Amino acid sequence: MRQVLGNRRDRRDRVADMAHDVQRQDITLLDGLPDSEMERETAAPAFRPEYASAPRTVRDCLQHMIDHTAMHLGHVQVTGQFVNRGVI
Repeated sequence: MRQVLGNRRDRRDRVADMAHDVQRQDITLLDGLPDSEMERETAAPAFRPEYASAPRTVRDCLQHMIDHTAMHLGHVQVTGQFVNRGVI
């Protein structure tokens, strides 16, 4: 999120990201975000070369983050159901 909204270089440590809660500074990037910023084109993340074929807007990136988070939530829910039923 910092890379797309804050125009900051991505120095993400994915392992460390999973070890703590979302930082307040990431959430505050959305505070007061003007509608015009949602349509700003942004560079595709370097770790996703398949996105380089077309420009992505901030709106596209936020939608992807929401979709991706929802997918992970679904995984958590299904895993919980398996555990509760003694499947795993």
